[in-house]
Amino acid sequence: MNIKPFRISRCEYEKLRELQLKTRKGWWAVFSVNNRQQVWPFVCRGLTPVEDRHYVALEEHQLLHDIAGYLVENVHEMGGRFFISKDGVYCFKGEAEPAGSKPEHFVVWKPDEALPDTPVEPAPDSNRSESRPTPIPVTLTFGQLREMQQRYKRRPDA
Repeated sequence: MNIKPFRISRCEYEKLRELQLKTRKGWWAVFSVNNRQQVWPFVCRGLTPVEDRHYVALEEHQLLHDIAGYLVENVHEMGGRFFISKDGVYCFKGEAEPAGSKPEHFVVWKPDEALPDTPVEPAPDSNRSESRPTPIPVTLTFGQLREMQQRYKRRPDA
């Protein structure tokens, strides 16, 4: 797989972290993208149910738009989950994250300054709940996303 270089500022890198609703151990940020290049932050392991997808307004996040587009157009046409670290962006080839396998590096950063390490945090449990009403997927503004982040942080099961 050809690894594509992407320019990134420390500010852009930190904004990717701010978009996270839940963190994933070992990664700065984790997102999923479908074949229509709709992007949502990680909320659970496995296939994210449509009702749990909180789409990011990509017009406000050009770097995320470019990464998702590159993944769908050049790496895996159906999209998938991608993992961001200070070294670049990774994904699994295929339909799932095979146990014990390592993701493939497909974007390398060309940062304007040193990027921070991924904080060491425990892996969160899934946020799925049978008693929760089923929301309709919508595109979120940055303000709405911040509000949701605060809600997820306050949840006792998070």
